[in-house]
Amino acid sequence: MKELNNKLIEEVNEFIVENNVEELANIFEVIFTIMKNKNIDINEIENIRLKKKEEKGGFEDRIFLMNVKNVVYM
Repeated sequence: MKELNNKLIEEVNEFIVENNVEELANIFEVIFTIMKNKNIDINEIENIRLKKKEEKGGFEDRIFLMNVKNVVYM
């Protein structure tokens, strides 16, 4: 797992620099291998992703929360 984690970091860094679909595919390959090694099903990941998106929102609107210091819940 340590080497897979290192490989994931490497591939993410390459994607950040090169910003191309091939590097993104490499990230997916490492993630799929991690999932297989940990016996995690893609549907489990997708369900968690969708639940978090519903609760906290997604990233497609490119809106960033900058500060939560003065949030009041009613």
